[in-house]
Amino acid sequence: MNYNRCFIFLIIVSIIIGGILLFIGINNIRSVNSKNYIKTEAIYQRKEIYSSNDDEVTYSLIYSYIVDGKEYEIKTDYGTSIIPKQGSKRVVMYDIQNPKDAILKGGGNDIVIICGLLFIIVPIIIFFGKKSMQGDLSPLQDKIYSVMIGIVLAGFGFAFYYMMCSGAPTLSLC
Repeated sequence: MNYNRCFIFLIIVSIIIGGILLFIGINNIRSVNSKNYIKTEAIYQRKEIYSSNDDEVTYSLIYSYIVDGKEYEIKTDYGTSIIPKQGSKRVVMYDIQNPKDAILKGGGNDIVIICGLLFIIVPIIIFFGKKSMQGDLSPLQDKIYSVMIGIVLAGFGFAFYYMMCSGAPTLSLC
């Protein structure tokens, strides 16, 4: 009986953490969208070392964008080991009053939202998986559960691909 209580407690805690992450991610996106920023296209220029150790080097990516004939630069506020192709494009949002004040679209908020969804959906899948293994689901419910797992995994696969390609899925590999 203690095992079931612990199991249910962990499921609930994971769902609460997921809800908090989801709230933070959506709230951050809302605050960015509520500002009077204008979208434009930025072009990848170069990279700078963000952090390094014996095993790995991560880079900040630097993009440039043009407003009223003047060029501005913006760099990512996170490190990555995935370097885009030279000249690849990404959406940037800038303040019309102060074009130097800009935000790269598709940054950390996407990751926070996806992690929040993972913290919500994975425990639910585990809960119903346990129910299925115990034989507590009817055959129809069991088939619906199996289809839902496939849909969820496909959805997260697409979301991951979408993030890796900076919000621009294509037929080629980014």
